[in-house]
Amino acid sequence: MSVEQAPDLVPDDERLPVGRLVSLNVGLPKDVPWHGRTVHTGVWKDPVDGPRMVRTTNIDGDGQGDLGGHGGPHRAVFVYQLASYQHWREEFGRDDLEYGQFGENFTVDGLPDDEVCVGDRYAIGEAQFEVTQPRVTCFRLGMRMAEPRMPALVVAHHRPGFYLRVLEEGEIERLGTAKPTHVDVRVIVATHRHLEALVQNGKFRQDLFHRIFVFPIVLPPLRDRQEDLPALVGHFASQVCAQNGWKPVTFTAEAVKALQQYPWPGNVRELRNMLERLMLLAPSDEVDVDTVQSVLAPGASSATAHAGSGSLASRVEDFEREVILSELRRANYHITNAAKALGLERSHLYKKAEQLGIDIRQKRRAEETLD
Repeated sequence: MSVEQAPDLVPDDERLPVGRLVSLNVGLPKDVPWHGRTVHTGVWKDPVDGPRMVRTTNIDGDGQGDLGGHGGPHRAVFVYQLASYQHWREEFGRDDLEYGQFGENFTVDGLPDDEVCVGDRYAIGEAQFEVTQPRVTCFRLGMRMAEPRMPALVVAHHRPGFYLRVLEEGEIERLGTAKPTHVDVRVIVATHRHLEALVQNGKFRQDLFHRIFVFPIVLPPLRDRQEDLPALVGHFASQVCAQNGWKPVTFTAEAVKALQQYPWPGNVRELRNMLERLMLLAPSDEVDVDTVQSVLAPGASSATAHAGSGSLASRVEDFEREVILSELRRANYHITNAAKALGLERSHLYKKAEQLGIDIRQKRRAEETLD
C-alpha cells in the first residue's frame, strides 16, 4: 500500500462524489493590522506533516478567531478544492497561491461545490464527517488574499468551499509522498456467508477466495454453543459495568437459563447489547428471570421486545422512562449518582425526568416510606 492511497475521502454512499485529501492545514488565531485597526483572525493556515487528531470543534493546532461566523461543532473543518485554486490562479494571474491560502483545513482533489450536498458523509482516516453548509465568506479572506473584492468574487464565481462537522473523532494525515511504504500485515477476514458456494455460483472471485482462504476457523453460531453463554454473560456484564462506572451487576442462574433458551440470531453482538439493556432495566444489582422474560417475550426478538405501539417518539419516551426509573432505583434515588451513571448533568436529569412525567421527589419519598 502506498501513502498516496491512504487519505481518500470515502463517502458512505457510492453515489456521492469522491475526493482526496492533498493538504492538511492548521493555524491559530492571531492579531493582524488592517486599515488602521487590529483584526483577530484564524484565516492564516499552513500545511502540516504527520497525523493530526480531529476533534468535535477543531483539528489539533487549529483555531478560529471569529466564532460568530466560523468554527463551532457545525463548522469545525473547512474544505476547499484544488480546482478552485486553479481557477483563481488563472483569474488573478497569480502563481503564489499555497495550500491553506483560503483558510481551509482540508485542501482536496475533487468534491466540487456544485456536487456536494448538505448531509453528505465522508470518512478520512479514522475520522468521520458530515457536510453542514457552504462557507459564508467574510472580509478576512480579502485580507489573506490581499484582494478586497475576494468575498464578493467567491460568491459570484460559485466557489465558496464548505464546512464539515465531526461525527467521529480520529486521526487523519495528508497525502505525503508517492514513495511506497512497505508494511507487514496479517489480514483476518470474517464472514457469515458460505464463500465456497458463492465462488461456485460466480458471486465471489475465485482468485480472491484462494488469497484469503489460508487457515480457516469455523465458529458455530451462538445458538449452537449455548454452553458458552454463562461465561459470556459474566464477561460482558463485567465489561459493561466497567465502561459505565457501575457497581457489579450479576445474573441469577434462572436468568442465565432463560437466556440460553433464546436463539440469538444476532450472535454475540446481540447478546452483549441485550445484556446491557437488561442491566439498565434491572430493579437492583441483580438481573432476575422476570426481567429477562419481560424483554425476551415469547415470539419476540431483541429488536422488537417491548416495542409497544404508537409513534417512534412515544416508544423512545417509554424506553427513556424505563431506563431513568431503573437507574434511579439502582442509585436509591440519589440524583447525583444516577445522573453520573447515565452520563447526564444533574440538572439535565431533573429536566428530562420532568419531561417524561417522573416526579423524582415523590418517588424518593415513596421509597423512604416503604423502607
